[in-house]
Amino acid sequence: MRLTLKIFIFPAIMLAALACNQQDSKSNFKPILEVGGNFLYADDLSALIPEGTSAADSATIAETFIRNWVTNTLLYQKAKKNIHNKDEINKLVEKYQRTLIIEQYQQYLINNRTTQDPSEAEITAFYDQHREHFILKDNYFCGIFMVLSKNAPQIQKVRAWMLKGDNQALENIEKYCLQNAISYKYYNQWTDFSQITQALPIEINNQAEFLSKNKFYETQDSTQHYLLKIAKFCIVGQQKPYELAKAQIIEILNLHENADYFKKLNEDLYQDALKNNLITFY
Repeated sequence: MRLTLKIFIFPAIMLAALACNQQDSKSNFKPILEVGGNFLYADDLSALIPEGTSAADSATIAETFIRNWVTNTLLYQKAKKNIHNKDEINKLVEKYQRTLIIEQYQQYLINNRTTQDPSEAEITAFYDQHREHFILKDNYFCGIFMVLSKNAPQIQKVRAWMLKGDNQALENIEKYCLQNAISYKYYNQWTDFSQITQALPIEINNQAEFLSKNKFYETQDSTQHYLLKIAKFCIVGQQKPYELAKAQIIEILNLHENADYFKKLNEDLYQDALKNNLITFY
């Protein structure tokens, strides 16, 4: 069978560009070109071109898509004529389709199941039993980071409050920062230390060493004063704190629970098939 290509590039591109810029246009359902019995419709292009795109840009996008579509179609037609292991390909397609359908069905079951998150006792027990698997890949800290203008008042007092770090000191810091701080944050949960290094006017090449050597750090540039209090820290290679590992553990336990659910489901399907004589052994 002779392969035919019916296409007028420029008119097709302009038609596609115009059709894609017209919402609810009936022309979207008319073919703009044909390659060997395969049709390309303006509707196929509409999703590719953002609303408000100029006619010239729309034509460029359409031209690129049309050329790729034509080339792919021609290559597919040629491959079909020259590939002889079609049975093997059909088996692979069927296998992939079965796998895809099963995965979609399993996801549907998961989405519609009523489950509860693991209890705190279960999470803690898993953490204690598998501590060696929870290793830090980044550096974390808890503490206070503050940026003041260089001429901010009472910096000596602020420094003393940050060093003290008790509840009264934190209250004083909060009140002070409401009126004087450019930025201020109390990190009472584990935080990636890279957030701080990006905000400081200096380059820190070794975060672990910096954290180990500085419980309090202070520096300034031409306009601002930076104060950092490191209350606690953990570094790359150390065991991940429970608070950081908790979300990961919940995910792992949920995966285990889903695996057990599908194992039981598969066993029930098999036993039901046996019971109802749906399996014939030869």
